[in-house]
Amino acid sequence: MTPIRILLVEDHAVVREGLRLVLGRQPDLAVVAEAAGPAGAIEMAEREQPDVVLMDIALGQEDGVAAIELVLARLPRVRVLVLTMFHDPETIRQCLLAGATGLSSKARTRPI
Repeated sequence: MTPIRILLVEDHAVVREGLRLVLGRQPDLAVVAEAAGPAGAIEMAEREQPDVVLMDIALGQEDGVAAIELVLARLPRVRVLVLTMFHDPETIRQCLLAGATGLSSKARTRPI
């Protein structure tokens, strides 16, 4: 079975490292690239052609919702999963309208 190829997009290196370690323990998942922001995410997505982009939307001063749109404009078949601290309905709505497949909270142990 071919593993699901994942691009991690997270501006905090420690969080990226933790995600990579956790995901790397799963035989059916492979972290193929990482990026700290939207520009790197676009570059890595085009180069690595991941199946899934696991993306934080709070990327410093950059707009994570716009990053979802940019990634999907270039790679419409990729699935974008948002990992976020935001729980407000408007942020969730914006992510879904931008094309995110789903969201999960960093602060909760269960999906939103």
